[in-house]
Amino acid sequence: YANQQYVVFSWWRCFLVKSKIGRITNIIRTTFIYGYFTLFCRFNKHKIMNWVFLIAAGLCEVGFTSCLVKYENTEGWISYAWFGGFLVSLFFSMWFLIIAAKTIPMGTAYAVFAGVGAVGTALMGILVFNEATSFWRIFFIVTLVASIVGLNLVTE
Repeated sequence: YANQQYVVFSWWRCFLVKSKIGRITNIIRTTFIYGYFTLFCRFNKHKIMNWVFLIAAGLCEVGFTSCLVKYENTEGWISYAWFGGFLVSLFFSMWFLIIAAKTIPMGTAYAVFAGVGAVGTALMGILVFNEATSFWRIFFIVTLVASIVGLNLVTE
């Protein structure tokens, strides 16, 4: 293991500091040194963590589209909370996509990002928002998933 150059982000070390400002400073310093929050990665040689970030970006896309639907269907202060959820989800979605695109080719990264978002949003519409379901809708969702898997298999 010594020659594999693992970087371990130690959350517990950041919280050993007594003051709150010291903890925040340690977290920020560690974030800028390693480039992003990771629990376990190998200096960007290991792509698995970036694929996790890419899937998380797609799931955040599902979050911001769902927040948009809820924002449109509510009124008053609740609608502002849904709009805030939209902004937070949008921020994390783009941030995770930027992180993933460091090692994954951009064409593949964006295709997977958009595909995960499209499939997730379609399933969210069917399961949560009671949208109509038909054979063709399910067929094309499965086709989209197969296309994403195929694209991942042919990417180096």
